[in-house]
Amino acid sequence: MPFDQTNRIASVKTPFGADTVGLLGFEATESLGRLPTFELQLISENKSLNPKQILGQTVGVTLNVGNGKKRYFHGHAIQFGRDFIRDRYYVYKATVVPWLWFLTRTANCRIFQNKTVVDIVQKVCKDDGFDQIELRLKGNYTAWEYCVQYRETDFNFVSRLLEQEGIYYFFKYEEDKHTLILADSPTSHQPFPGYEQLKLRPISRFAAAEEPEQIRDFASEMNHLTGMFTHTDYDFEKPRSDLTSRSQMPGQYAKSSFEVYDYPGEYVKHEDGDTWARTRMEEIHSQIQSATGWGHTRGIVPGSIFTLAESPFSEDNRSYLVTSAQYELQPTEFETGSEGAGQVFQCQFEVQPSDLQFRPARIAEKPKISGVQTAVVVGQQGDEIYTDKYGRIKVQFHWDREGKKDQNSSCWMRVAQAWAGRRWGTTFIPRVGQEVIVDFLEGDPDQPIVIGTVYNADQMPPYLGNGLDQKHTNDPKVSGVKSCSTKGGSGFNEFRFDDNKGEEQVFIHAEKDMDVRVKNDQHTVIQNDFALKVGSGNYKEQITSDGTHHVDCAQEFGYKTIKIMLTADMEMHLKAGASFIKLGPDGIYISGPMVYINSGGSADSAPSVNDGPAIDPDPTNNSNSGSPSN
Repeated sequence: MPFDQTNRIASVKTPFGADTVGLLGFEATESLGRLPTFELQLISENKSLNPKQILGQTVGVTLNVGNGKKRYFHGHAIQFGRDFIRDRYYVYKATVVPWLWFLTRTANCRIFQNKTVVDIVQKVCKDDGFDQIELRLKGNYTAWEYCVQYRETDFNFVSRLLEQEGIYYFFKYEEDKHTLILADSPTSHQPFPGYEQLKLRPISRFAAAEEPEQIRDFASEMNHLTGMFTHTDYDFEKPRSDLTSRSQMPGQYAKSSFEVYDYPGEYVKHEDGDTWARTRMEEIHSQIQSATGWGHTRGIVPGSIFTLAESPFSEDNRSYLVTSAQYELQPTEFETGSEGAGQVFQCQFEVQPSDLQFRPARIAEKPKISGVQTAVVVGQQGDEIYTDKYGRIKVQFHWDREGKKDQNSSCWMRVAQAWAGRRWGTTFIPRVGQEVIVDFLEGDPDQPIVIGTVYNADQMPPYLGNGLDQKHTNDPKVSGVKSCSTKGGSGFNEFRFDDNKGEEQVFIHAEKDMDVRVKNDQHTVIQNDFALKVGSGNYKEQITSDGTHHVDCAQEFGYKTIKIMLTADMEMHLKAGASFIKLGPDGIYISGPMVYINSGGSADSAPSVNDGPAIDPDPTNNSNSGSPSN
């Protein structure tokens, strides 16, 4: 026999059909900024209802309220099963939730850049197939430069972002759909139609078991809370700037000046710090005044406001915002044609003054990255080095499946150096394609910092594997610094140490020019040979001021060339033993034990400095050996 739900307090609409199941009872819990849950007891004469027919599908409950109006609950069934047998009926249980619940069933790793929290939330929901969102926002929200979702559900991600900004949500239910409402101010709320004012009717022995649309109990309270919130942060672009922000509520009772101090505040602009400090203070103080109550009123809806009337305590007769509610429709007899006699609707609720700013408590935890990760340096197409004035770089994380491996893959990341001073220190900019080690300040995915680089199979060390040359293949005793010419170059500059015993060497290679500047003395001690070879061009040696140039050689000293020209502005002297020649502006003087002048003879050849060419520091190393690649 088909079910007739026409005259009952509440009816249900399911994929099974209106004539197949009826609503025996239900319980529901709703709170601002929290996921609602509806627990339904369904009754049917069919003992074989298939869960696959209802799971994921929409289910609606219609509740008859005062003045012939209706209130709706709507959502998706996520659990369904048999409960028990009642007379000739089979009782089933179903759990129904709004579409936002499905965000708990998907997790992701991705990066958002230059978007507001509202933009991010809308995109995440839309990516999951849901766009039933209504904005009731008064605040102006700054775009976040960099925001990471890392190994967390979409629901936790959007929840913590909303909580951070002080935005909360509730749902508007209609017969065949429901809408997520995002709110942030007292002006975001209206009364449920027909329930603008509710009367307090304390329970008594003369009252009926259920007096519809009356509040039976109401208890208000005031709580002692922290009176000040202060936080700060650090901006490396303004390292001396004090970013401390605080917010304080006027004291309403004794000992109300206690302070909560926090770091980091996760901001770099002072105005953002002020906004979030005020939001945190409002979050704390949204619990300063509250009240709880219960009754049989069917129009108490979280997110709605009402005015309490006829309380014996005059201060309680004011406007309230419903922040939480629990409903119960108690099971009763279910027979065709029954009008639901004895079926009782009961509601427990929590409220706060409607002019008190509500902010959701921050309960969604931000994921922490324990330890370091590696990533690949990226940049604009065609660039080998992509950096800014701070030496920052951009990377593509291995887990980032949405990045395009370009300059938009991440935020700018600072690079740790061995030394960092005011226009002094060390500077090594990781280049595009290199693998870097990334750490995170306090484990925060939104605050990456590059702390080093590592080799891999595509970026091999210069002296290991297929090393610099045949001599240095797989030689762990060789270390040093070797660069790579850019852009598109194959040359290099190098400073290398060879620690092979008996073959120790310090090797310096300049791909083009080499300049050495010494502002005072330079002392060089060579205990064996010294060779200087100028392959082409000129060799110039200049001594300025009153300097002298002295060469002391125990055996032979000679020059061999086509032409020698020596110029002295005053005098030039040549001396060998007791013989002496002086050249001056007034003439040439020759003095010696004997003076020989020979016409037509030949002089002895000047001996060479060395029979061979100048010694190469390492003949096996030249500018073409072991060239690096970008």
